[in-house]
Amino acid sequence: MSYEHANDMNQIANNVHSFIEDGIFYDVVDKSISQQAIEKAKIDSISYNELLSLEKSKRKSAKVTVNSFDDVLEILHFYKKFLKLESSQSLIEFLEKYKSNGTKDNEIKQLKSDISTLQNTNEQLIRASNDFTTIFSLKNSNNFDAAYSFLKTISDNKDKMMIRKSCLLGLSEIRDGNENTPLIAACINGDYQLTKSLIEGGCNRKCTNDREGNCLFEASLAGHLEIVRYLISVGFDKNWRKKTRRSTAILAASSNRHLKVVKYLISIGCDANSSNFRNLNCIYFASLNGHLETVKYLISMGGNPAQITHDGCSPLMIAVIRGHFAIVKYLISFGLDLHVKNIYGESPIILASKNGHLNIVK
Repeated sequence: MSYEHANDMNQIANNVHSFIEDGIFYDVVDKSISQQAIEKAKIDSISYNELLSLEKSKRKSAKVTVNSFDDVLEILHFYKKFLKLESSQSLIEFLEKYKSNGTKDNEIKQLKSDISTLQNTNEQLIRASNDFTTIFSLKNSNNFDAAYSFLKTISDNKDKMMIRKSCLLGLSEIRDGNENTPLIAACINGDYQLTKSLIEGGCNRKCTNDREGNCLFEASLAGHLEIVRYLISVGFDKNWRKKTRRSTAILAASSNRHLKVVKYLISIGCDANSSNFRNLNCIYFASLNGHLETVKYLISMGGNPAQITHDGCSPLMIAVIRGHFAIVKYLISFGLDLHVKNIYGESPIILASKNGHLNIVK
């Protein structure tokens, strides 16, 4: 391959590798610009060695691209062979030893990393084993209070993994003397965080106690509105009934003076005149326990104040029996029949006299 003498720096730089490969670099490149051309071309170690072999007497110091440890060793070997630089040998020996030690250092670092990983894995296995031991021990102890306290603690600590393990291993299904599970107990106690943790952890949400009450019923009975809202949001049936007595959540809230819960349940579609298996409605239970504001609200929302139970009793009669004068007075204002009798032939006036409520008789 032949070339005319080249002086254009870019052209030379672009063809330096070809010039070296063809063995004509010093024939076509002026000595005055050869150093600059070599630096601009950024030749690799192989080309650099070939350049040295072409004209070692003409080459001055030049930058060479070194990409690896082996590139350095190759250049030093060339210095020793062609330039007769005996000092290169000691450098070669040192660098080869350093390279070997470097490899060992990397191996040691990797081994340390592997050991650390194994230690972490071992610690995790030990923790998991301890967790399982604790959970099984609590489950087999039948100590409901201890199990409930444990679940509450890990719930308060937001330890979702431990809650999940507890549910999977059945600790969440332990029962107290009333057949309440930790979930039902949390609903009764108003522990929103524990209720939420257990449901998210996968416990049995369909559980009932010895009174046939489920989570929604017991939360409504206890008046815990936040929990009632949450249970509805995760799919609990607002109209769920007990199997035997057919009681509902709104009946429970009405019976225990929890007007806020009553209002919420009606707002989502519960029947203000819901009744149980004996035909006792919400107004009846509110009258039974003397909660005038609940009675007023239920009537305003369509509850029937004149509804008669299967034994012939009415909200007015039960209010008379219990001596709730304000409720008696309010119900009478609706024009209820004061002469209606129960199955025992007793009218409201007779019931008032029988139970010693002279103010109501008057």
